[in-house]
Amino acid sequence: MPPSGQELVETIQRDLVCPTCGYNLRGLAGLHVTCPECGSRWDVAKLVALKWDKPWWKAPGLKTISLPSFFACNILLPFLFFSDDTGILLAWTSAAFAGWLLSLYLSWRLFESMRGVYLAMAYSVLIPVYLTCGTACLVSLIFIVLYLLHNRGVPITALVGVVCVVPLYAGRRLEKYIAAQCIRRHLERMGTAQGTTLGEVYTPPTGA
Repeated sequence: MPPSGQELVETIQRDLVCPTCGYNLRGLAGLHVTCPECGSRWDVAKLVALKWDKPWWKAPGLKTISLPSFFACNILLPFLFFSDDTGILLAWTSAAFAGWLLSLYLSWRLFESMRGVYLAMAYSVLIPVYLTCGTACLVSLIFIVLYLLHNRGVPITALVGVVCVVPLYAGRRLEKYIAAQCIRRHLERMGTAQGTTLGEVYTPPTGA
């Protein structure tokens, strides 16, 4: 069974080293720690996110943050297939809207603040960006290949593909930011459960 997002974060955290001197930071409490070797101060959540090499959707809590986007899509879905049946439209959209509100509440509860709601709303932007720009890039690529098979030069559709790459890149950056916030929140909750404060810093013992 593959490790969960929580287990992946904890595994990375156990093996963090100081980027300045390479000292192992294992055992230092708090979300911000000071390296006993060189005195550099580091944000543990940022270090974990930098070493994260798994898909961002595996970050702990990201599934909860992505739920509102799923229900938002389902609110519009019946209009494509049942536009003539008012009863189905009303029942489906009401259930999807209720699910959307519930998922926003779960996002709020995960972060215990409006930050979770804001991240969930931001994540909802990613789906239309990926769908529209991804489809446009694919269509542009097909037209470019067909054009090059019969003519020389680059068709105007190449410009469309290039333009669509920009929001796709921005979407990936946004997804990475949201996942990093989820990692930070998981570490915050771990610190609370272990009875440590987020600002606690390890102080090396002084010599006699």
